[in-house]
Amino acid sequence: MTRTHRNRLLLVATLVLVGIGFAVSPTFANEGLWAGIGLFLLSALAPAAILGVVAYVWSANDREAAKLTGRAPAQR
Repeated sequence: MTRTHRNRLLLVATLVLVGIGFAVSPTFANEGLWAGIGLFLLSALAPAAILGVVAYVWSANDREAAKLTGRAPAQR
């Protein structure tokens, strides 16, 4: 995974977390802090898992390409 790929993935992760924050903000206002935190954490599990799998596959593809071409893997 190159630095550009990593930065793009971090941008997407940030946007996802901000979006989830906006989506659960009424829960914070109506039900309280702990209910809002709980809903936020439950809502963030699936996107975190998907982004983790994407990052793993992306870096595995880079390692495989490096083996096939004989070049060093991209610097992190």
